[in-house]
Amino acid sequence: MPRPSLSAGAFCRLSRRMWRWRDMLLFDPRGSVNAAVNLITPAIRPDADLGMIVMESDYFVPMSGSNLICTVTVALETGMVAMREPETVVRVDTPAGLVEVVATCSDGKCRAITFRNIPSFVMHRDSLIEVPEIGSLRVDVAYGGMIYCIVNAEDLGLTLARDAARHLVEIGERAKRSAADAVKPNGRSSCCAMPPLWPGP
Repeated sequence: MPRPSLSAGAFCRLSRRMWRWRDMLLFDPRGSVNAAVNLITPAIRPDADLGMIVMESDYFVPMSGSNLICTVTVALETGMVAMREPETVVRVDTPAGLVEVVATCSDGKCRAITFRNIPSFVMHRDSLIEVPEIGSLRVDVAYGGMIYCIVNAEDLGLTLARDAARHLVEIGERAKRSAADAVKPNGRSSCCAMPPLWPGP
């Protein structure tokens, strides 16, 4: 299993020092709540090609697949990392650990990107939390680059249909806050947010 490039404590300290930069880049008038900033940094690990730190509007993410794809595309297409056609292997040093990326390239452009993420695992299964205005709710907590609070929509009589989106967001925000207070990874609080994830058809 790859070791994290930053310990949890070091990542929390880094996040606290960079709040002002995050706010300046992501809040009005420059950004929005849906935006993210990906910092390309020198790698800490000697076997990595570059480092990546993801700043989102609410928190700093140890690892994000969509942000990784954007970051590697920029690094290759701007020449920060040498592009080799038809495939370029890029090793990215993230706070969660080393992630290996394979970029399919042609004519100086990234055409497709695949990657092998860090190992994921379940932290808590079938934990009951108390959510305001809802009551007891069964959740799972799992890690896959960041910590997710997994809620089964069917437990609430909901579906993942488009017209349920606003309701799912409202409940998810409440569940996230309750889970962060009640379900502590490794028995202690986490400096990282716990976004909700809704599995379903």
